[in-house]
Amino acid sequence: MSRGRDIAARLGIRLLMDDAVLIGDTRFVGSILWTDFRFGSFSLSHARRTAQERFGMADYRRIRTGPSSRHQIEPGEVLGLHQRTRAFLEATLSEPHPGPTVVVTHHAPLPNSLPDPHTDLPWCYASDLRDLIYAGGPDLWVHGHICATADQTVGPTRIVCNPRGHAEETSGFDGSLII
Repeated sequence: MSRGRDIAARLGIRLLMDDAVLIGDTRFVGSILWTDFRFGSFSLSHARRTAQERFGMADYRRIRTGPSSRHQIEPGEVLGLHQRTRAFLEATLSEPHPGPTVVVTHHAPLPNSLPDPHTDLPWCYASDLRDLIYAGGPDLWVHGHICATADQTVGPTRIVCNPRGHAEETSGFDGSLII
């Protein structure tokens, strides 16, 4: 992460990994927000096991823990990262801010963002952070990781996903979407 932050800084990019930045009067809060493996699984152990199996998420076969490491990321590590991010989001969103707050995450904060909640491995794509959204009340939450557009409102928060998707996918991407 420190190497990624250094490279981003040299390019004038602020890498938001459990971090926040103020641009004008808007507070941007960002993270990957890995999954908590709870949505749609029979149990936590079932979700963690199936996520990593042969037909599970490619992330567990491709993501390494370091630039020269052979160690692949494990679901237990991902769950720990989710818990750390959730604590960061709760703490940050509980701090009063006079202007708008925008949360930006890779993973979806709600199962409603999934185009089909009965898709394979839904616990790998979304968590249910409805309680955090109601308590923290960000104005906007933008996320990715879902290969279809989603636009919904939960409490005071608009939640938007507008992915271009992979070349072979039809995601509903709107190139003119401005929020």
